[in-house]
Amino acid sequence: MEWMRPFGGDKDEEVSSVISVGDGYVVAGSSYSFIDGVKMVYLAKFHPQGRLLWERVFGSAYLWSSGCKVQRTLDGGLIIGASVLNVPLSERHFYLIKTDPRGVL
Repeated sequence: MEWMRPFGGDKDEEVSSVISVGDGYVVAGSSYSFIDGVKMVYLAKFHPQGRLLWERVFGSAYLWSSGCKVQRTLDGGLIIGASVLNVPLSERHFYLIKTDPRGVL
């Protein structure tokens, strides 16, 4: 083992996908830590030695979301497959979230 470190907030966190991007690792999953009681898509990039470089969340107070899979795109960006529950309507949907290499929409 080279290193092991805990990440995330103080609520439930889940990782669904990890990819190597040459200059580190990108993780996709879900987090309850950014809006209390709301599950959001979580995306983060880590240095090869495990240092957090950046993190992003996507979603809203009315959509419970979880990132299922992350892949690199041909233009160097990222695409995340996400499962979303519209809480007021009890409807489930699937979304694709496309970002630049820094996780910015």
